[in-house]
Amino acid sequence: MNDKDLRRFAIGKWRKNWPTMLVAILLQFSVYIAVVICFSFVFSPFLASTMISQTEGLRRGIGLTVSGIMLALLVFILVIYLIVSSFSFIYMALKLVRGEKISPFDVFYTLQPKIFPMQVQLLVYSIFYAFFPWLFTFLFYFFFKSADPILNFVEEIIFNIFISLFLLFFLCTPFLILEKKARTLGAAMKKSIKMMRHEKHRFIRHLLYFMGIRVIMNILASMWSFSLDDSILPGILLGIFLYFYLTPCFILVQAGFYQQIVNKEKKAAETAKAFVASFSSEEREGDDTQNESIVAEVSEKGIEEDAEAKIEESDIETTKEAIEKNPESKLEGVAVQTVEERTVKKEDTTESNSVEDAAEEEKSEKLSFEEARKRYTDYKEES
Repeated sequence: MNDKDLRRFAIGKWRKNWPTMLVAILLQFSVYIAVVICFSFVFSPFLASTMISQTEGLRRGIGLTVSGIMLALLVFILVIYLIVSSFSFIYMALKLVRGEKISPFDVFYTLQPKIFPMQVQLLVYSIFYAFFPWLFTFLFYFFFKSADPILNFVEEIIFNIFISLFLLFFLCTPFLILEKKARTLGAAMKKSIKMMRHEKHRFIRHLLYFMGIRVIMNILASMWSFSLDDSILPGILLGIFLYFYLTPCFILVQAGFYQQIVNKEKKAAETAKAFVASFSSEEREGDDTQNESIVAEVSEKGIEEDAEAKIEESDIETTKEAIEKNPESKLEGVAVQTVEERTVKKEDTTESNSVEDAAEEEKSEKLSFEEARKRYTDYKEES
């Protein structure tokens, strides 16, 4: 599947499942609104102020303090809720890419307590994801503080470039966390870098495609707003287009791209496994052939030895039969054998006598040498 086919595939999945995704988004915001309402009723500053003190000034100060704390807590909880639940859409996109059915209640998948500490890993990943883009936005606003459309356009382009550079290395990280293929966030990020090592050039084309659409839509919305005397209607329509169409399609493309990488790795692993299996089978066949040849050689040797033994037995039997038929030949054979034995004994005695004579001669030679040396020394002493 090439890049165009992948984008068409993602758009087709969105068109078939957009009602389910829309209901999931509404469920997410309904819970958000419910949390806000609960905080406003339970932790009302008026309720806190009337229960603590009778003094008007002290009551007002405590009320403001409690309201400030509750407001900070509310914002913190809601931000965590939105960040964690937003990863559920990535989970749903991965299910759609794999041909599985999704439910609107899948939007609460990342909020389940049984998958803890996945939520912590996703929060830390979100911090890494948004740190440099939002830091750049803050610095840009701090130094320029301008509402110039051109500067805003440049700011958005650089913001998208930061996000694109991050995704070139860590695109697979949330998918690995959601599939529990990495125990820690660090392991997931390292594995993502390894998986994206040879796929960056392909993903850059997807990034340029969606970033180009985003930039063009921003330019059109700015021109439309300028023609309507700074109306907010183009901005609202742009937000609806980006949030409900372009962003879901981009998430589906990311999920499809991740699935392509997984399929490639699986195919490579199966090929390597098949190669190892074929190589080992060839080795086994070679070993079996070698063993068969060894067995054949051993069996041939055994057959030859058996044949020789049979020949010897047959010779002995023929000799016995000849002796039984002709006893004189037996006596002649015995006589011949005795003569041979005597000859061998005589040869042995002759050899032993010659060895003894040689030893005596060597001894006599040694004695004569000793005697000569003794005589020579005596002669030297006398002289």
